[in-house]
Amino acid sequence: MSIKRRILAILLVVVMLLSVSGCSLLFGIIRGIDGQMPNGVTDNRDKIVAFSELEYERPDIDEISDLADDVRKLVDKGKVNDKLIGAYEEFYDAYTHYITMSNLALIRSNLDTSDEYYADEDAWCSSQSGEVERILDDLLRYCAKSDIADELDEEYFDGYLAENYGDDSIGEYTDEIVELYEQESELQTRYYELSTEMSEVSIRDTDKWDEFNAEAAEIYIDLIKLHRQLADEFGYESYYEMAYEDFGRDYSAEDTEGYVNAIKKYMVPLYKAAIEDGSLYDRYDIGTMRPQRSFKTVKNCVSDMNDTLAEIMEFMSEYEMYDVSSSSDKFEGSYTTYLYDVDSPYMLVSPSGNKSDILTIVHEFGHFCDMYSNYNEGYSLDTAEMMSQGLEYLLLCYLDDEDLAEELREYKLLDDLSLYAMQGCYSEFEHRAYALPDEELTVENINALFLEVAEEYGLTDMYYPEYLNYIWIQIFHLFEYPFYVISYCISDSAAFNIYMEELSDSGSGLDIYMEIVTDSASDDFLAIIKQHDLPSPLSAKTIKNIAKTIEDELGIA
Repeated sequence: MSIKRRILAILLVVVMLLSVSGCSLLFGIIRGIDGQMPNGVTDNRDKIVAFSELEYERPDIDEISDLADDVRKLVDKGKVNDKLIGAYEEFYDAYTHYITMSNLALIRSNLDTSDEYYADEDAWCSSQSGEVERILDDLLRYCAKSDIADELDEEYFDGYLAENYGDDSIGEYTDEIVELYEQESELQTRYYELSTEMSEVSIRDTDKWDEFNAEAAEIYIDLIKLHRQLADEFGYESYYEMAYEDFGRDYSAEDTEGYVNAIKKYMVPLYKAAIEDGSLYDRYDIGTMRPQRSFKTVKNCVSDMNDTLAEIMEFMSEYEMYDVSSSSDKFEGSYTTYLYDVDSPYMLVSPSGNKSDILTIVHEFGHFCDMYSNYNEGYSLDTAEMMSQGLEYLLLCYLDDEDLAEELREYKLLDDLSLYAMQGCYSEFEHRAYALPDEELTVENINALFLEVAEEYGLTDMYYPEYLNYIWIQIFHLFEYPFYVISYCISDSAAFNIYMEELSDSGSGLDIYMEIVTDSASDDFLAIIKQHDLPSPLSAKTIKNIAKTIEDELGIA
């Protein structure tokens, strides 16, 4: 692994710092399963302590800035030597310490949303992300424009400076860009506060929800306009182009057009059929199970599946790097993030209290394994989501309790139909919303657009049309991570291909999964897929095959 990938992994953290919902990722750096450290990565795992013993301190932004100045002074001397590299590493350690403290504040705020101290610290850290990103960006640009740029790039940055800060590079972090990021943070904080209010009001209180919709839609419109400004400032033709690059994708929105059309052709009819025969509703009748029992079920199964998985599970358990408890004051979402100062992932799950928690826990543990195994050096969201969803499917093949496995399999496959229909809908909606001219960005038009797209994907068969205005405003990713949602579908298609390998030849899917875990940071998402001779997840044929497997296993006519 190179310093190039290390920087890209870190840069993605800043994109993802603000908040999380459902399953999200906050990236970092990780260690190879074979025990080899990626090049340019310092191992802090010997500093590991239990999560409860980690101490929070507000990051010193001035210190980060001063250390960047120290690097500049050494760059001006015109020599690439150990002193210069050491100064940069010291700056970088301060930078990653900021990210660790930001993530720690986020976790503790999410574990207890009534804790005002950590809520304030989380908000403060988020508000500083634009400035901290600007400090790093300015320093890298300074290095790239120096007389020793070529030598520094060759000796340390592995071509990153030339590729990202050369003559054809995207624009730098100006005062205007930092201000735009601050405005974005303010809008997203407003949305987060609004979403908290929404969680406390019955959906039957339509008057109140009409108010929520009006306010959320206005926030969404302001975000679209702001994101257009950001894309323009950075030199992109569109914001979705900027977002796709930020997410580390090796494909474009245009590459997904046939894939999305295949979802409509093959998945949506099955989704509608499952609604009509009642099976999609019946999945919610899955039996209850205490969160700790769900965790124990996952722990026992993955530990029996593979020695490496057992080792990672033991690490996570020993150092308390997870929480699956149920609390009314806990954030309603699940995610995995990374704590650089001790080189450990952290897994937070908000359980539902039923057997589906098993799938949620193993999903997040898949992220944990990927991060732990590679020091979170990977920077492709699609690869990361493939690792989490892939472990869900494999668990279904290795559970000792056959009745539980069958119950979860039916739940998972029905959930797949919802995944493709709903996330496909959200993805097309945001693409079309961001394409609207400014004068057409009104609350009425945004709501009408969502209803139109929802009908195309069958959501009007599942929900009363009058409630659809209340549904889209609850999708965090539309407000906080625009153009993220399609990754849930594409990565699931990749994971499903691993599942089909396991179904055809027991053990083969698990072997492929573990191989990918060890090299998930070695290449781009589609390149990794190709290396392991798996079908392209973006092809219409893949969607057709997945739909046929679901249809056969569930017996949907």
